[in-house]
Amino acid sequence: MNSHRALLVLLVVTLSAAMADPGPLLATEPFGVGESAPDFDVKAVDGTPLSLKQFSKAKVVVLCFTCNGCPVAKSYEGRFREFAAEFRVQGVEFIAINCDFDEIHGGIAEQLSTQKLEYTYAVDASGQTAKDYGAKVTPQLFVLDQQRKLAYTGPFDDRMNDPTVPLVRNAVEALLEGNTPRVTTKRPFGCRIKLKRR
Repeated sequence: MNSHRALLVLLVVTLSAAMADPGPLLATEPFGVGESAPDFDVKAVDGTPLSLKQFSKAKVVVLCFTCNGCPVAKSYEGRFREFAAEFRVQGVEFIAINCDFDEIHGGIAEQLSTQKLEYTYAVDASGQTAKDYGAKVTPQLFVLDQQRKLAYTGPFDDRMNDPTVPLVRNAVEALLEGNTPRVTTKRPFGCRIKLKRR
């Protein structure tokens, strides 16, 4: 009985460490809603350099900090693919960025080779993009308007299972209609981003 209790405690502690509660979102953001988003210097999984400036023709850019090992991020992969495919024809660019140092050096290209992605997938081994954007967890999303100013930041929707509020969709649709999103910030939920250790 004691061994079972000890195992349960260990499981709770492990999950608590993996799942992030970053505190008030605005307190962790280096730039606020309405401010210009930082450019980034990342690489596609095939090694091609990518920057925010390269997507200048997009009406809206959705940046998604993600990874392959987080169960929360993995549960959203299907939703990301469907969203990206639906909105690409409307001029929306969906860009996933993986800053997980361990995953990047563990052969992420091979992991993605069997997946049919509908969006750009990039890696940043330095983790600088996550630092510049204030991203703390995966998945965490940033919606940028046509002037590349922050219009929304937070989770993709209101909850992982049976979501009722499509937060990113609502923000993007508002921007495409020339409006300001009604909801501009929400606390993200997921697994902590594991940046490169100094």
